[in-house]
Amino acid sequence: DDGARLASPLEYNAGMWFFLLLVLARAGGELERGIELAAAGRIEEAEQVFDSIPRADPVYWKAQYLAAVAKAQQKKVQPARAQLARVLAREPSHKDAHYLMGMLLEETSELPSAETHFRAVTRLAPREARGWTALGRALSQQGKGEAAEQAWKEAEKLAPGDPNLAALVGTHYHVLGRHRDAVPYLLAAWQANPGETDLAARLASSYAACKDAANLDALLGQVAADAVPLLQQAAGLVYLAAGDESRAFGYLVAAGRARPADWAVQKTLADALFRARLYQDAVEAYGRCVELRPGEGETVLGLGRALYEDRRIPEALDQYRRAVELLPRSAAAWFHLGIAHRALAQPGPARKAFRSALELEPKNAETLYNLGMVALGEGNRAEAEDWFRKALALAPGHAPARYELGRSLVAQGKLEEGLREIDSVIRLDPRHTAAYYQRGAALARLGCKEESESAFRRFQELERADREARSVMEKKVLVPSPERP
Repeated sequence: DDGARLASPLEYNAGMWFFLLLVLARAGGELERGIELAAAGRIEEAEQVFDSIPRADPVYWKAQYLAAVAKAQQKKVQPARAQLARVLAREPSHKDAHYLMGMLLEETSELPSAETHFRAVTRLAPREARGWTALGRALSQQGKGEAAEQAWKEAEKLAPGDPNLAALVGTHYHVLGRHRDAVPYLLAAWQANPGETDLAARLASSYAACKDAANLDALLGQVAADAVPLLQQAAGLVYLAAGDESRAFGYLVAAGRARPADWAVQKTLADALFRARLYQDAVEAYGRCVELRPGEGETVLGLGRALYEDRRIPEALDQYRRAVELLPRSAAAWFHLGIAHRALAQPGPARKAFRSALELEPKNAETLYNLGMVALGEGNRAEAEDWFRKALALAPGHAPARYELGRSLVAQGKLEEGLREIDSVIRLDPRHTAAYYQRGAALARLGCKEESESAFRRFQELERADREARSVMEKKVLVPSPERP
């Protein structure tokens, strides 16, 4: 039963080794000396002492187990596992050896094997919560959620109110998106460990997912001041995912204001603004990120994308040039550089950038499509169609490439072939406005008057709806509250 009352053999500290010293004091000799060294933090020396005890000594197998513990503490995983395997071969009912073996296997993501050893612990020591807790953790990581929850229920019966178990179960529910189940566990865990900012952030995001603004604001008032921005950020991202942009950006902007020099907070805000298509605000946020980390290529690329979407193309081009200098092996950086050159009617540099992107990522249909658009812009229909067909070979559902191929065929008088492509576009995207115009034009040239007029009417309906949608988007502004939503 050496170490039976210890929470985890991987967590042996001076106090725990001192406990073993009391338990095994009568053992005397080298075993006691090794434990004294471990209790003093001299783990490597302790390991050597345990390993030096000869096989003929009655405490040999105890020493072998403790040597494995010392090895595990020093992250000597494979030697520890080998030693534990010998211990378990000699004593299959050694629950602590099973537990430690399970922990080591879990650390290297060998979860089915870890599960086997944790099950052995629950069988050998069914009244110890640690085995059920660890078994639940191993099951959860394998996606066996229901079985994990059953194991944790057993652990709860044996250790009610254990904050570590509460944190584990709450995080499990949080990851699964079962936020109402997560809240009581996370709250209990955080109340026991109020300094744990990660726990508070999970609790904040679960409150947000439950739309429990009262408890969320109460939590923000209870945590340490320096933790508030992290919680605001977590809550803001949840509200953003739920489509509540007003509340989301209230929290995210408040976090950004509180931590203007925190790159991670500013980057989260910038990415969220970009996803919400608030490009002018995203430009400002990415600009702050670039000031904080001028050499961070992905952030420079993000600033370029925000500038591009804000229709500030020359400025975007400058940022894309910086991005490819910082990220010469990034296909995305070269691709966006090509997009900017193409928007500025610079076909030569655009083609060069797209080809660089294609070298890094040969099977990218979007790059192939854009090479086709460059060729089409120069009047080279044959080359353009070749690029479009290559894009479609990789991505048959790429509606823009299929549309441009169909449009090119119609323009050359290949009406039936072009119409087949246009009809395919409409099947892929029933709201593709321009496709209905091309369909109407092709049908008119084929003499199909009624079908042509029907296509043109649908084109006009969609064009009107598109204009209204653009008007709504252009009126969107970010008006955050000064403190919290």
